[in-house]
Amino acid sequence: MAQVGITLHYLAEVIQERYGEGENVGLELRYFLEEEPLGTAGSVKNAADFLDQTFLVISGDALTDFDLRPAVKVHREKKPWPPWCSLR
Repeated sequence: MAQVGITLHYLAEVIQERYGEGENVGLELRYFLEEEPLGTAGSVKNAADFLDQTFLVISGDALTDFDLRPAVKVHREKKPWPPWCSLR
């Protein structure tokens, strides 16, 4: 089962109540709560103990339907720095 870390601030309780531990969506969810917004880098640092392998950072307002596996594959094979991708 895929493990997903979610950083939360706004409406954290609503999201946690809706998704619980993730069993209903086939995931293992772990929440990282922010008492005040930390920004992207701060959120990643807040979850650092959870991040022990390759991970993706996706903003909650970035709804996507594209397959991220090719981007992860390129990252693992070529180790680009900085590791990022964008689409037009």
